[in-house]
Amino acid sequence: MSTTVTTRGSGRVRLTVAFAVNGTVVDTQRMELAGATTYVRAFQHALAEPRCGGAWTVTATTEPAAPGGTVTASRAFPDCPTSATGVRVAGLSVDAAPGRTLRARFAVTASGTGRVPVTAEILSGGSTVATRSAVLSGRRSYTRTLTHAFPERPCGTTVGVRVKAGAHSDVRQVRVTCPAGVQTVEVLRAAVSARGATATVRVVTDNDRPVRLRVVLQVGDRTRTSALTLSGATSYTRTLSFALGTVPCGQTWQVSAATTPAARGGADTLSGRTAACPPPREPAEPSPSASAPDDPPPSIR
Repeated sequence: MSTTVTTRGSGRVRLTVAFAVNGTVVDTQRMELAGATTYVRAFQHALAEPRCGGAWTVTATTEPAAPGGTVTASRAFPDCPTSATGVRVAGLSVDAAPGRTLRARFAVTASGTGRVPVTAEILSGGSTVATRSAVLSGRRSYTRTLTHAFPERPCGTTVGVRVKAGAHSDVRQVRVTCPAGVQTVEVLRAAVSARGATATVRVVTDNDRPVRLRVVLQVGDRTRTSALTLSGATSYTRTLSFALGTVPCGQTWQVSAATTPAARGGADTLSGRTAACPPPREPAEPSPSASAPDDPPPSIR
């Protein structure tokens, strides 16, 4: 930089120039001026290393002091390259059933106010199913919210968000639960014999959540009930046995199967009859008895 000093005479003047970086003086240079009334002098200061961000200032003073006092000039350093200093996924949720929208909130911190590219990956079952990108700038910390609607509710699946900014990343995941649901319940077959009764039932569910199966057998005026909980799969076939004691013959029997929650197709029944009763036995005819000997003919006297 150069400084111009104008004086009223050619007497001696001391010029002092101070260099400051971000308010801290880093160099002071002095020069004696004499023999003229106008002086133009150049000053320079080499920084130990390149600087970015903030400003440098040059201050010029004279002895004796100039009428205008101290003269200052200032220039800004180039902005520093901005990098992410942290990423945190602060919240993650999926709308209550039957919702299918994922909502996530994340925070990013940066070393400056420059541009910070950010990428968010939507995860389902460990795989990336969607990607969102943005460039943040103007601040040193940011909080953003994103949403993603799945084609259908990802029941029984782990979903999440992975956010990346520079060398930093964070991930959060949550497992999506769904209410139990039953598609169908069906009595495949049933049999009633002298030894008792059996019924085979098939249940198909929406997911592996627990459902309750209740099977009722009615033979004549006798009723037997069996109930069990099904979980861990989406299709079940179960065979149930019922003790009846002496099975009445020629009676109508019915097996009904229902679930909780109820199947969309409703309960199912299967019916039949027990073995026919044997025909009644006809009374035996009496066997003919031996005839008494004929009376001897009357004697003639």
